[in-house]
Amino acid sequence: MKIYGWKKGNYLLLTFDTRIVDKALNNRQSWKVIPELITDGAGESAFFASLLINGRQKERHYNRRMKFKNRELLAGEPLIRTHVPQEEEQLISYRAEIPYESWMENSSLTLHQILTSPREKRQLFTTQSVVMLKPESKSEPATPPVIITPQPAPKTISINGEAYIQFPVGKTILQPAYMNNKIELEKIEKEISRLIRDQNVSLVSIQLTGYASTEASLTLNNHLSEGRTKTVKNYLVEKYNLNPAMIRISHIPEDWDRLRDLVQSSTLADKTKILNIIDSGVSEDTKEQKLRAMPDTWNTLLKEFFPQLRRVDFQILYITN
Repeated sequence: MKIYGWKKGNYLLLTFDTRIVDKALNNRQSWKVIPELITDGAGESAFFASLLINGRQKERHYNRRMKFKNRELLAGEPLIRTHVPQEEEQLISYRAEIPYESWMENSSLTLHQILTSPREKRQLFTTQSVVMLKPESKSEPATPPVIITPQPAPKTISINGEAYIQFPVGKTILQPAYMNNKIELEKIEKEISRLIRDQNVSLVSIQLTGYASTEASLTLNNHLSEGRTKTVKNYLVEKYNLNPAMIRISHIPEDWDRLRDLVQSSTLADKTKILNIIDSGVSEDTKEQKLRAMPDTWNTLLKEFFPQLRRVDFQILYITN
């Protein structure tokens, strides 16, 4: 991968080409590259738009979820999104720009590379860090010179987890003392507290993804999953005096993918019928109505399966100094 970067007017441009080959990912995986510009000493950082490559089934799920993204999440959407090709290989050309600031003169570029598998399990792979120079250029060269020199990559670490934070029915207000919330919030808090105390590491970012179960209407679940995720973010910002821009949030109003995984691995007598409903092309609300028409099954889903859907997934990225 050849990476080019140069300063043009009031903007910093970044380009690179990458090849995607068939079977690079399975159908239910995605690969995300997040370019981040970081200073060594002052703690400044800025993100370029990310590149997202989906497996074929993951791409279908992504398109379905796009309908429910809020403005904050849309602002961080990938500049380029594609899926694993059916042909032998595909060349993807990346190009992005961000407003230039003076601190960028002494910065380096890190490529965070994240593989996401079913049930949103994420792995952070070795990142490539490159020193970035920024000569002035009045016009973009047809073939820009390589002005980024590979350097040893800092050790970037990802902490992933799930917190089953509970809310009163129909509410989005976070109550730390409610039900088992103290223990669930501590799953996130202990990691943030440890990183803040450790002078040998720098906290890069936190990603929160809120999920709701599939009962009630899709509209209501969209409102609840979005609002509850925002309250968790606000709670962490206030508790640790964090920059709100450091915490990104997204929400999934109804987690049919995980429900399918849970049913698939279960011993339910009518498992095949449930899976057929989940996989059908009807709307989410119609799927719920069909499941409700099976009273015994619905009660089992309510008690044993749906509580496993309502959660906040978190991913914390930090770099060793």
